Amino acid sequence: MDKTSRRNREIINDFLINMFYQIIDIENAYMKHHGIGDLSVTELKLLDIASSLKRPAMTDIANRVHLTNGTITSAIKKLEKKGYAHRVQDANDKRIYRVKLTANGKKAVKYHVAFFDEMVDAVCNHEELGSDKMLIGTLSRLSVFFDSMKEEIS
Repeated sequence: MDKTSRRNREIINDFLINMFYQIIDIENAYMKHHGIGDLSVTELKLLDIASSLKRPAMTDIANRVHLTNGTITSAIKKLEKKGYAHRVQDANDKRIYRVKLTANGKKAVKYHVAFFDEMVDAVCNHEELGSDKMLIGTLSRLSVFFDSMKEEIS
């Protein structure tokens, strides 16, 4: 690997590490800005998964995130206490509990999805072709998006 390629990889690595932390921090601020400040990244992911399934059972959610039913039960109970979801016993099989999102749960998913849609739009609104330079340019635009989002929601 030549010196330029190595440097490009270092730049890409720095962007990715920085953006990883920015995604978490800015999504938290974005959610707070929209009145949803009490959910963790994991809780948002669980709500998102539940909303994507037709009739989500606790087991379905556990399988999607590779966690035990007990862990998911605890997490969904927390979401119930916070008012984002509730568990409903299946009418046909009393052993199965389905997860239903409340209006607040649906709102949280809406803003979670909107945040990532805006982020992807910021990356995809350009038709550049190339290799490392194109990716560096794309990641740079994403970094600018995060900076502007921080200002917008602060």
